[in-house]
Amino acid sequence: MGPPAHAEPAGAPPVATTDELRRAALERSARRNAEVARRRLRWRWVAWAVYKLLIWTLPLLLLAELYWALWLRDHPMPEALQPLLHRPASTRSPHAPSSSPPASAGGTQPQGDP
Repeated sequence: MGPPAHAEPAGAPPVATTDELRRAALERSARRNAEVARRRLRWRWVAWAVYKLLIWTLPLLLLAELYWALWLRDHPMPEALQPLLHRPASTRSPHAPSSSPPASAGGTQPQGDP
């Protein structure tokens, strides 16, 4: 008996059968489904924890801000600190744009033909 008619060349990789391909596809699909399920579960836990955290902290933060605003209304800022908040506009930003063009800007414009 000789070799089968559909024999593969000596150096060629083996070709998978349809059952092997189907099994590999099902395994990949199951792994992907498990990863998606874990990711969804993780996001649900994060959302639950953030919700539970905000339920208690947001009202406390709002009450603290209201208390601070009411306290500031009755206790004005000390005179020594007022100039720090009410500075003139020219001293607020050290990189404020100037109204005059730079000295080199005048010579860079192209001249027309005579």
